[in-house]
Order: sequence, then C-alpha cells, then structure tokens
Amino acid sequence: MITVIIPNLNNEAAAAQLLAQLSKADVKVILSDGGSQDESLKTAAAYGARMACGCCGRGHQLRRGAWLADTPWLLFLHVDSGLEDDWAEKLQAHISRYPQKAGFFKMKFSSGGLAPRIVEFLVGLRSYFLRLPYGDQGLFISRKLYDEMGGFEPLALFEDVNIIRKIGRKRLMFIKSTVFTDASKYERDGYFRRGWRNIKLARRFFKGEDVDILCKDYNA
Repeated sequence: MITVIIPNLNNEAAAAQLLAQLSKADVKVILSDGGSQDESLKTAAAYGARMACGCCGRGHQLRRGAWLADTPWLLFLHVDSGLEDDWAEKLQAHISRYPQKAGFFKMKFSSGGLAPRIVEFLVGLRSYFLRLPYGDQGLFISRKLYDEMGGFEPLALFEDVNIIRKIGRKRLMFIKSTVFTDASKYERDGYFRRGWRNIKLARRFFKGEDVDILCKDYNA
C-alpha cells in the first residue's frame, strides 16, 4: 500500500543505509535521482528500488518520484534519514485510524550533545503548535490527498513548507515514531546559526519572496 520516495544526489552511502532498512518492510521504493555521479543508481538497483532520473532540485525530484508511484499511500523521506524499527507498523496504524490525514515523524539528530537536543525540542514545539514540519521529518500522505493538493511544486527551496501549508494544520498529525536525520550540516554551520538562518529564510518565503533568490542565500 505504500511507496517510499527518496530524492538523492551523490549520496550513495546514505542511500545504501536507508534502502537496506526499507528492504525489510513490504513497501515499494523509488529513488528519485538528480544526476548522481557516484554509485547511487547501482546501489538502488541492488535493493530493487525503481529509479526516477532527471533534473536535480528536491521539488522536481519529489514530484517526479510521486508521478511514478502506483500505491494509495506515499512516504517522502530525505536520503540521509533513518527510521525506528516500528515505523512500518506505525504507518499501518495511521492508515487505519486517520485515513483522511497526512502524518509526519518526530525528528531526532543522529549525534550526541546538548545542542542537537535543544534544536530537537524547538523543532518539536514548531511541529506541535504550528503544525509546520519540515522535509527532514518525512511526509506520509494518501495519494488522494496528495493529488488534491496538487503535489509537490518544482521549487528550488521550501517545497516541503509549500505543500504543508496547502495540506493545512487540521489535516496533519504526528506519527508516533522517530525519524533520525544526519547532523553533519548543522555541525558544520552551527546548530543555532543554521536554525536561525532557516527561520529567517522561511519568513521571507511566507512573505512571497522569490524562491530563486532565497535559494542563493541558502547556499551562500
């Protein structure tokens, strides 16, 4: 009933870890690749995943992967994600109890220390009170609701925030399981510096600023 869609670009090692975990469950997997030059595609083939190849950009890749999916439920995950052992059971419970709603996971960094715990807490507050999860928390959504929302737009940035706003807080809820995300970018930039920068960029996005300009500032 579920297709897992993973955008990827030159992230063979992370893709292998996530695909190995997903292979233990009865789900379909699509790796939506944006032109990797490493062994990502060969790795995906080894795990029996379908591949959707084309231009890079997470919005493009998520949309392309969803277009190929043929199941009634879709799970969008970042390639550097990891899941708890009970993730498949929790998704089945969500389907049974809340078929009209989309879901997202609690987020936890795959590193120790005080700074990641504080950021996790703040992410939890944002997700609970504002119902504004980001893409690294995953998105579990029925095909029907996904199509009603028009799917992911081919944006260079904030494609996750855009679709969450279209879904609306009344149709979003926590899935009682955790997704683990790689912390290397936060460790490189600083947890609080990167988090604050993302907040400022999100505010500019909400005000309608051009996404291409935001993307340049994001990558600066």
